[in-house]
Order: sequence, then C-alpha cells, then structure tokens
Amino acid sequence: MKYSIKPDEFEKLKRNNLIIGVLYLLVGIFIFAGSFTIEAIKTFEPSVFINRLFMDSTEGYNSYSFLSTQLEKLLEVPFMLILGSVLLASAVVQIIATMKKANQPYNSSIQKGISTLRWAQGIFTSFLIAILPILIGVNNINILITLFVLSLVFNLCAFTIEKANYKQDKKVWAPFIAMVLAFIASVGAVLPIILKTRQLYQQQLEEPYIANMNYIIVAVYFGLLFLKLIHTFLQHKNISKWSNPVFVENIHLILSFIGKVAIVGLVFYSLTNGILTIDLPSYLD
Repeated sequence: MKYSIKPDEFEKLKRNNLIIGVLYLLVGIFIFAGSFTIEAIKTFEPSVFINRLFMDSTEGYNSYSFLSTQLEKLLEVPFMLILGSVLLASAVVQIIATMKKANQPYNSSIQKGISTLRWAQGIFTSFLIAILPILIGVNNINILITLFVLSLVFNLCAFTIEKANYKQDKKVWAPFIAMVLAFIASVGAVLPIILKTRQLYQQQLEEPYIANMNYIIVAVYFGLLFLKLIHTFLQHKNISKWSNPVFVENIHLILSFIGKVAIVGLVFYSLTNGILTIDLPSYLD
C-alpha cells in the first residue's frame, strides 16, 4: 500500500531530519568533550559485575551454587562517553538521511509506511536501556544484556508491524503484543531491584540508599518507551493524523530526540551538581 503524500511534506521531513541531526551533533560533541574534561563526568565509571560459582562444603560434600552476593567485578562503564557516542551516532544517521543518495529511498520507504531509519535509530536507543538501569543498582551483566536484547526485540517488532501493514490489508497484532511483553519484561527486570533497595534503606539505613534523581532518570526513559508503545498503537490503527506516515515519522523523530537529550541532560546536570548517587552498590542483601 502506498500513501498519498504531498512533495512539500517530504521537504519538511527532510528539514526536520537535518535540524534534529545538527542538534544531536552539537549536544553529542558537548557531552563527548565533557567526558574528557569535566572531572565529575570523567570519573563517573560505575562498575558492572558478573555472578560466579563458589565452593560450598558445609554439608560435608562439595556443591556449586549461584548466589547473588557472590559477584566479581567485570568492567567499569564510561557512562557519559557512551551517552555522548549514542547522540553522535544518531546525528550521523539523521544527517545521512537528508543526503541526495539516501533521501530518495528514505522517502520511498516512508511512502509505503515503513521507516528503516527509525529502527536503525532503535539500535542506538537500545544502548541507553542497557546502561541506564546501572543508575539504580542493576549492575549485573546478565540482566543488562537481557535488557539490551529486549530493547532490540521491541524495535524489531515495531518494524515488523510496518512491514506487515505494507504487505497485507489485514492487521497483524502479534508483533505489537510482543512489543508490550518486551516492555513489561524490561520493567519487570528492574522493578524487584528498585523495591529491594528502597526496602533496604528504609529498614537499615538512615538516608536513601540511592538518590531520587537516579530513579527519576530511569523512570523518564521507561515513560518515553511507554509513549512509543502508544504511538505505535495509534499508527497501527491509523487513527486521525497517524494515518499519514510522514506525520508518524515526524512524531517519532521528536519523541526520540526529546527522550535522548532529556536523559543525557539529566545525567549531566545531576553529576555536575552532585545530586546523583555515584557509589552504587555491588550487591544487595
């Protein structure tokens, strides 16, 4: 199915891609530079851990068990350097989409209701969900990799919806259901740890274990992910202006830009003003 789109709509879309691409570039350069020059940014490298097996001979025989408290440090994450790199990579994709050789096939795919650019951006976004939970104590490499894969599944399912709509008239809801399940699984992976840390400092510590700003930043990301679910639903149902793929693309560009820059900006501001927990726990009891 091809949608009837006016030429000036494509020109506006091209302009929006260029503007957002340049903004990504400017913010990305600033954050990237800050990762090497500003002490509070440069030294923020939270650790990631991995579970290890240990020997337990208390019962008179040797057995191996997994215990969450038995963690070994795997690596230190250059947090803001990764965030800056995500913005710069997003800038490159947006700007390339405005170039002559790439813009024509990009417009052709949009006219069919498909945006390969959008889901290419989703790969970079997946890196955000892979490291942001570190801010709330989710620093086990196994969970972080799972969150990264769930984010990729979320985006691939959204792309599958567009492909299915293009090839047949009957709506296919299975990919959207998979998106919802991926979202629920992502929230479900971090929620028990949030509840555990809140319970821990309420029972054992005088002050909060993790600053409220840490939770706010992660909540902002998942809130924006939820908005993306709503956006995809409206697109799939062709409700009002969401029946126009150019409108859908513009909304996505704006949501994606606001989300990434808001998250990076919040982390940057929080670190430079000392309102973010930096010494994160390596395990929870």
